[in-house]
Amino acid sequence: MIYRLGVMLNEGFNLADSLEFLFLNLYKQDQTILQLATLQLKNGAPLSQILKQLEFPSMVCLQVYFAERHGKLADTLLYAGNQLRKGNQHKEKLLKLLQYPAFLLFILFIILFILNQWILPRFEILYSSIGFTAKGSAHFFMTFLQTAPSLIFFFTIFGTTALLLFLAYYSKQSPEKKGKLLLKLPFVRDYFTLYFTQVFSKEFSQLLATGFAVNEILQIFNKQTVYPFFAYIADEINQELKLGSSFADVISGLPFFDSHFATMIRHGEKCGHLEQELKFFSEFCEQTLEKKIRKGLAIVQPAIFILVGLSVISIYLSVMLPVFQMIESM
Repeated sequence: MIYRLGVMLNEGFNLADSLEFLFLNLYKQDQTILQLATLQLKNGAPLSQILKQLEFPSMVCLQVYFAERHGKLADTLLYAGNQLRKGNQHKEKLLKLLQYPAFLLFILFIILFILNQWILPRFEILYSSIGFTAKGSAHFFMTFLQTAPSLIFFFTIFGTTALLLFLAYYSKQSPEKKGKLLLKLPFVRDYFTLYFTQVFSKEFSQLLATGFAVNEILQIFNKQTVYPFFAYIADEINQELKLGSSFADVISGLPFFDSHFATMIRHGEKCGHLEQELKFFSEFCEQTLEKKIRKGLAIVQPAIFILVGLSVISIYLSVMLPVFQMIESM
């Protein structure tokens, strides 16, 4: 919907007609949404507020909020629509990558359960009848076979519970604490700093291009309520600027940005092309982030296959090594 709305605005449709057309096609069963949106537009409600009430992603609402200030609403909607499409594509790709490995893991768990319940007890009866006791690596793999199902179940429950507790704890924290929590997560930190730097530099450059001064942009960031973390960062920067620090120095002191961001700002201020360099750096961060996501997705499936392969080998050794030891002892 976001991308289509941008296309229609570029084609010359006004906002009210574009929304009415899209709602008539996308919400055929619930015309109250169309009536509500139309009423809000007539009462002067901004598009960002309407999208927020329709439960669009907060980052889309934030970009639209800024676009309502710098005037590039159609271009922003096209960009946000493309970003949503890319995000959905990455999610779909991840699900496809995980489907087959997840099926293999499920089959593996069933095999382990069957071995523990029916096959392994028969071997133990056989071993005890001839007075055989597994030793060394054979004993280790037999112990692994006996404990693996319980360990898998325990770690699954433990991991799920820990994740739910973390999400509940995270949702109750202030914007500052949320940001600091994300920085402490090893596999999340780089993605978070790149993504936030990309969005911050993009919106900052567009507002600079429209003629806003740095302090005015920070006020715009601070007043929005769509994305509280943005408001927190703007307030932090504004407080440091009032104390006499330079914009680049303040950015370098905040851990939420990419490590090269402050250097780029200094260069842009020195050359007098801060607006353009912020735009280029935003594009660079976006490209780097997409490469990291593709690289991460490329690692997930092989890693699971390796885990499954090692587990199958362990199962084989758990059954065969004691047999070989028993034959050698006879």
